[in-house]
Amino acid sequence: MLIEQTIEQISRILKERLQAYEQKTGDLCSPAGIAGLEQEIWEASREVGRVVLEKRLQALADEHDGRNYSCACGMTRHRKGRTPKTFVTCLGKITIGRCYTWCPKCRQGSFRFDAAIDWRHVQSPRLRSWVGLCHQAEPYDQGRQLLAELTGIRLSHQTVEAITNAIGEHLRTVESNHVQAIWQGAEEFPQGPEKLPPQLCVAIDAAKAPCRPDWRDVKVATILVGGHERLAK
Repeated sequence: MLIEQTIEQISRILKERLQAYEQKTGDLCSPAGIAGLEQEIWEASREVGRVVLEKRLQALADEHDGRNYSCACGMTRHRKGRTPKTFVTCLGKITIGRCYTWCPKCRQGSFRFDAAIDWRHVQSPRLRSWVGLCHQAEPYDQGRQLLAELTGIRLSHQTVEAITNAIGEHLRTVESNHVQAIWQGAEEFPQGPEKLPPQLCVAIDAAKAPCRPDWRDVKVATILVGGHERLAK
């Protein structure tokens, strides 16, 4: 029944959007008409994906919350009603109702579905990765504009800053753990190239950059690998 209802809703969304665009545009046989049609179909496909994702996640939440769960103390957790939560995904905003489970002995509770899918943030994991990709080489404002242009998703400056800082902290932790594992012998040291380059040039420089709340040193290293002819150029 859920699949049939979803297909019916999808068909209605596509039909209504395309009919509205064609009536507004009139003649589609032009570069502007085709570009607008492409944009309209892309936006409609995002809306279709959003509906499918929301319905599927809600079905999973209903199935997950229908089970009985035991607390660490051995008591069975009680359900304390359903609370909706809105998430921002790559397809748009979705709202999922989840059950809050509570232990009368430990007096602790949680939304177990949130923990099961590991959505600790309001933004979905894939959207957070997109934010990181858009801000690899762009400042916050330019990255926000790029994300909005490519996906239609608009996030605040504070949200983008928090996501990118969290991603950077995670990468630093992963790198630190990797280095520690190498030094402790848990992992093998990365092998170097089989054939060493004829010449290796390394240049290191530093500069002061304004970082809240004060100025900090920024280290820059440039490595050039190649033969004598390439370096001479």
